[in-house]
Amino acid sequence: MKNMKYLIGFLLLSTGCMDVVDFYLGIPLQPVADEDGFIPGLNLFGIIRPDSTGEYNNSFILLQKVIPAIGSNDSLDIGTAIVWVEELNGMNSRHDFLLTDHNHVFSEKGYRPDKEFRPKAGDRFFVECAIRELPVLTATTIVPNAPVLLMHTLRVSDNSLSFEIQADTTIFMLDVYVYKAGGLAAYQRLPGEQGSNTLVLLSSLQSGTDSIDLYGYDEKMATYYMTANTSLNFNKYRESFSTVENGYGVFGAMNHARFYLPE
Repeated sequence: MKNMKYLIGFLLLSTGCMDVVDFYLGIPLQPVADEDGFIPGLNLFGIIRPDSTGEYNNSFILLQKVIPAIGSNDSLDIGTAIVWVEELNGMNSRHDFLLTDHNHVFSEKGYRPDKEFRPKAGDRFFVECAIRELPVLTATTIVPNAPVLLMHTLRVSDNSLSFEIQADTTIFMLDVYVYKAGGLAAYQRLPGEQGSNTLVLLSSLQSGTDSIDLYGYDEKMATYYMTANTSLNFNKYRESFSTVENGYGVFGAMNHARFYLPE
């Protein structure tokens, strides 16, 4: 009987159900792959962060060139771009972002600010990225507030942990990291609640967890992560997604807070 089910399934897929398979793969939705449908530009992944590593702020911007999926001998590499970020609500606020790892402070090179860059919650930033022969990419973002763990809601047992994160209209997604003796004990990603506190419940924990890191993301970063194609259906067509002007990708912001559990 099991083999018969497999045979029937194979026959359906090879005959009348091919249209269903095509739809699942997104074939009817695929755009025509011609030169007229391709719009050249920069592809950006950038995030403004108030936190730092040593004396250097952790904000960074990664840039590549968008190239056609087929029929191109071009490279994603853009060489060196001109990148600057301006704080729109500050004085003397233009900052050049240079392609650097700050002498191996960071594990990879990216466009990073110097040590005078000190963003904070509520700051609004504008970015401009330019290379020759491509449109100048621009975008804006606002740094969200740091997440607040309501300590009076904290509940700790031998193998579980629960608490609430205060509602905040600037936070649209949350990453929760729980640590034990410097090692990661649990992780959870949650949407940020706009009108009520966000409940976090973590189970199957080992005893002895000692600290919690909370990362709150602005609307653009949250939308980017929620829109990304994370399925295993690689061939399925998805329309391009962007939060920037004259290019592709996302320019967003996040904020961070650390809390220590009572002993």
